[in-house]
Amino acid sequence: MTFTLTLKRSEVSGHAGAIHIALTQARCYPPARELLERRTNSGNGGMEALRILKRRLSDVVYRRMIRDLAAASHPAQPLPAA
Repeated sequence: MTFTLTLKRSEVSGHAGAIHIALTQARCYPPARELLERRTNSGNGGMEALRILKRRLSDVVYRRMIRDLAAASHPAQPLPAA
């Protein structure tokens, strides 16, 4: 079975941005470097380790978006007058 994936220009640009962010994290952010080293040493290839890093980054962004949405829907209560 052959699977063909066709991406629109905007989708390609979005994926390129995610790859750039992951590579920058891998170069500059020690926890990301440790994750890549750990995954590569455990037998995953370089591209598989990078996929795992991108997934980890997307999970962090998603959790932040959900937290921000919850904070926006429940504005802070004003302090009572003393």
